[in-house]
Amino acid sequence: MADKRDLSLAPRKENLRDAQVITPPVQFSLCEIKQHFLESIESIKAQYEVADSLAAKNDIGGCKTIWRSQVVLAEGMLDFYIREILLKIGNAATVTSMIEFVVKQSNISHASEMNIAFHSFFRC
Repeated sequence: MADKRDLSLAPRKENLRDAQVITPPVQFSLCEIKQHFLESIESIKAQYEVADSLAAKNDIGGCKTIWRSQVVLAEGMLDFYIREILLKIGNAATVTSMIEFVVKQSNISHASEMNIAFHSFFRC
């Protein structure tokens, strides 16, 4: 007959680590949010030079990699920017509903009108 295994549990050890100080999240003003977004866009634009140098060396694969990464980074920054703005002017429920936000092609034609509204919104 096999030996019986001990399946009893040892008492849980508690309060072994020092308590960590919880730092509040960083809050930015609307102007700071816009400035961070514009700085990020400029850093993406700086990668054009890298792609141009690869194109001069006829490295089309390298160019495509740079361009793809620019698109992914720009989408991520735009998503972050929209969420930050909504958090400032809206509430968490609004942001949650925006997770599945899709821009219709017909709305893109109104971008210039929306740009005027957003520009006046910041007043920086």
